[in-house]
Amino acid sequence: MNKEDETLLRTEGLVRFVFRKLSLAKYKASATSKNYEQKILDKIELCVNHRKPIHVTLPFGAAKSPYQPTAPEVDWAEVMNIAYIKDYLKPIAKVYKHGIIL
Repeated sequence: MNKEDETLLRTEGLVRFVFRKLSLAKYKASATSKNYEQKILDKIELCVNHRKPIHVTLPFGAAKSPYQPTAPEVDWAEVMNIAYIKDYLKPIAKVYKHGIIL
């Protein structure tokens, strides 16, 4: 973790740290409503309080034409997308010992 992450974790706690990492602007296409943000915070807090893994669902894929040369095999775009998601969740997995289920 970098110094900024350590400070955030120490000052705001684990729940807010996880929420901030999940809501980074570079990983989302549009703003999230305050109502939905509160639902996310509640779910994170529930998982943390019960010492359960945090479940994250990021739907992607299923758009490949069966006529593509790589179908039905995996192509590099899909590999890179999974690597991007791994980098997105890695800071949370490092500090939350109960893990993340993708």
